[in-house]
Amino acid sequence: MAATNPGMVHVVEPSATKMTLPDGKRVRVFHRAFWSFEQCTGAFKHCRPVIAVDGTFLTGQYKGTLLVAIASDASNRLVPLAFALVEIENNDNWEWFFHILRTRVIPPSKEVCVISDRHQGILNAVELAIPGHAPLHHRWCMRHFCANFYRACKSKELSDLLQDCCLAYYERRFANLYNGLLKHKDLNAGGQEFLHRHLIFNSKWARAYDEDGRRYGQMTSNMAECFNNVLKGVRALPMMEIIQYTFEKLNVYFQNYTDETEKEIAMNCEFPTKVQEFMDFQARKADSQTATCYDNVDWVYQEALLASFGLLPLANSGTH
Repeated sequence: MAATNPGMVHVVEPSATKMTLPDGKRVRVFHRAFWSFEQCTGAFKHCRPVIAVDGTFLTGQYKGTLLVAIASDASNRLVPLAFALVEIENNDNWEWFFHILRTRVIPPSKEVCVISDRHQGILNAVELAIPGHAPLHHRWCMRHFCANFYRACKSKELSDLLQDCCLAYYERRFANLYNGLLKHKDLNAGGQEFLHRHLIFNSKWARAYDEDGRRYGQMTSNMAECFNNVLKGVRALPMMEIIQYTFEKLNVYFQNYTDETEKEIAMNCEFPTKVQEFMDFQARKADSQTATCYDNVDWVYQEALLASFGLLPLANSGTH
């Protein structure tokens, strides 16, 4: 496959300890494999510097785990970046996966945000420094984080309130929601302990504290999990068939991707469809606001919302 696809990154490693003895001959046994197609690495150069990683188990005769790293473009279309087949999710395999991903797939100078669950192997791997390569910035998947909180508090309502805290855009809004959650009458001791223990890590799970906006508003690792669902039907196949399927699936995907993009270019679209829809939505919101400037030096201003029945109360104030 690599011979007919120039630029493909692939690493296959045999087991260092296992070997069979058919007919009295020593034969190396497969241990793990990594692969990434050149088209994917090329596309990632034009995507947000955010990837989601996840692992899913195989269900066929030969058990193992499929690791994936997925990115997305400006129109939120998935860009599968890398795959790996390993025995299990552990520290060694995640460290190996991230090392190849960072040294052979991601450009050395590109700082990337990784969104995932809090598997200890991932937590350890993203912290490793590689000389000559930019650091990774790790953020936690909101859905997994709230699920962990649910196990501590046993309340769906409280988990939803924590999700609201995660999604808040501003620190003041976050503080109000978080304090309200702490004072909730149904919050048990386990839930309180969970909240207090993780508050110091709020930059990992709260959008309001996302340093430098590294996660670009992406709050979950759904990118990776959605693609795992695409592969759900092939997890029982032999490993070679799984690898072949990723090639054929991506071939069709990129062809459809090209057709969609060519249509946008033919229509003289200035921005991708999703970006244009977002800008139009924000423009409509801005049409209902007025800003009054009080200071031409610091640009202190007040915003007010307008409605058909007149001027509404003050909506916001601040500096621009």
